[in-house]
Amino acid sequence: MFGILPSRKSLRSGGSLAFDLGLLLLVSATLLFAGCADFHEGSVHYFQQGESSADLSWADIFTETQLIDLNFPDLETEILAIGVLQIDSLGRLLLPDGPNHRVLVIDPEQGEIVQSIGSKGQGPGEFSIMGPMALDGAGNLLIYDIDGRNVSVFTGPDYEFERTFFLSTYVSTLIPDVTEGGTFIYSPYDQNLLKKFDEKGRLVASGFKPADNRLRLFHARFQNGGAVADQRRNSLFAIHPDRFAVLEFDQDLNLVRTLKGKERSTWRPEAPKFPSDLSPYEFSPRHRKWWDSFLHVGRIFMIDSETLAITLFESDGYSNAKNYLSMYRTDGTILAEGIEIPNNGHVVAARDGRIYVTTPAFLTEAGAVVPADLREFTLISNQSPNPQQLAAAAPNEQVLPST
Repeated sequence: MFGILPSRKSLRSGGSLAFDLGLLLLVSATLLFAGCADFHEGSVHYFQQGESSADLSWADIFTETQLIDLNFPDLETEILAIGVLQIDSLGRLLLPDGPNHRVLVIDPEQGEIVQSIGSKGQGPGEFSIMGPMALDGAGNLLIYDIDGRNVSVFTGPDYEFERTFFLSTYVSTLIPDVTEGGTFIYSPYDQNLLKKFDEKGRLVASGFKPADNRLRLFHARFQNGGAVADQRRNSLFAIHPDRFAVLEFDQDLNLVRTLKGKERSTWRPEAPKFPSDLSPYEFSPRHRKWWDSFLHVGRIFMIDSETLAITLFESDGYSNAKNYLSMYRTDGTILAEGIEIPNNGHVVAARDGRIYVTTPAFLTEAGAVVPADLREFTLISNQSPNPQQLAAAAPNEQVLPST
């Protein structure tokens, strides 16, 4: 959704953490199966780090391919921030305009708004409070309405309204089921973070419980964690909101495997237990001090069919002080960890080897509004970091033996 954010000066003031950003861990080690655990419990795979590291920047791994102008003269209001973004099969950007209860379809090549989807209301194809949205495998657009707890389906590529179905829970992330036509959702508002619904909105499966339920309730306001569909494998990859572990689930939400580190590290953080003397429903100065004391897991994306991207962030109260990106292959190979995203940008979408980063609008000291921008980046050298730096980073690569 669009919204007004504080000035860049205020984002960088106060209680942010001091992390050692000098080293970027870079390896070329592949995870092997640690054994054939029960299918419903899943097998465990451990990240393997090389003995060396390299100091790489965002520009060593990505190249900027497009700056997308979001200053449209026919818009009633400026675009101040982008929370989510979808890219359809025609390369058009689907951008939610929450204050106006609609989704804008943008042709990035022409720099024009070519269509508006939805309107304010409670009827078919209308929204009271727009929530997350997603594109399914057939190119249909699903949009969740927070107030009505229903999902509207618009048939692509023309996005004509098709139908609405009700969900019995609040939603943070929509993930269409490409095999059976239903919908997966990720929601921190329930003890089961993942749920699967059929085409009529009936619950058919649930799972993925966090370890600290009070921390889950507090996390809900920040929308940490999430899940993404791997259409090639017909599975879901989910990220824990409170500790760094990537979990793969099948279409029935059975846990297939877990990717995690044997030991904690800077870029695979674990949240401390939520303080027993604080309420998870409040946000006081004491809450903020605790929240700002550790690195947070953000969201999970698929850059291409074999590459996962996970965001992390330092916090400064309600705002993100710094944002980072780590990348992993779906087979477990670590590509890069702890890349600082330039200009304190936020990753809002990824597709076909491209990643989209937005810098929210901010106020200058003179009171002028600098509008949000959106940049498209492409992975360099076949989705790998600079080959010479990669070779220098891991000259003695190792892999875990299979057991």
